[in-house]
Amino acid sequence: VPKLDGDVTNKEYVIRDAEIVYKFMTKFQKYINDELKINLGITIGQLAMSAYRRNYMEKPLEETYNSPNCLKAYYGGRVEIFYKGAIENVKVSDINSSYPNVMRNFPYPDTSTVEPSSIDTHEFGIGKFKVYVPEKLFVPVLPVKSSNKRLFFPTGTFTGWWTYAEVRHAVSMGCEIIKEYKGEGTNQACYPFINFIDDFYEK
Repeated sequence: VPKLDGDVTNKEYVIRDAEIVYKFMTKFQKYINDELKINLGITIGQLAMSAYRRNYMEKPLEETYNSPNCLKAYYGGRVEIFYKGAIENVKVSDINSSYPNVMRNFPYPDTSTVEPSSIDTHEFGIGKFKVYVPEKLFVPVLPVKSSNKRLFFPTGTFTGWWTYAEVRHAVSMGCEIIKEYKGEGTNQACYPFINFIDDFYEK
């Protein structure tokens, strides 16, 4: 349906814009119902998860890994402002389709094989550590949640739950593991999203 020339003060223009969206959503809903066998959701993320669970997930949900310790090692994104003021000659780079690339090509832990673990014996995992982060680090690397659930990245000596990957990265940046208390992990990798990503790229 072609878009008309005009603006929001033109009644025909506004009605045509609504018609375009209506026809698209009608066809879109029919497609996801008939082809993907899922219902229309509120967000793209919800649709993607529904499509994955319905058509690509090999293990039933009751077999998935639901350790409460995972939530202790789960943090949001980092959003600090490192510099304030005018900056010249800014260059930006981005990875095209970063999420699908990581989902398709990077190994994930096979959570059906998780067992008590340590950072030295298991490739994938989470653990509780006491660490030292030197003050000289311009960008401290291990996240901590404060009592009011704010995320910050401290220096000094402190204890927390992190993934083994995060702790290994911290050590490579000059941090130290003072003590490892406990952990759970696996050496078994899996690639659960390959068919999901390949099919949708082909579509």
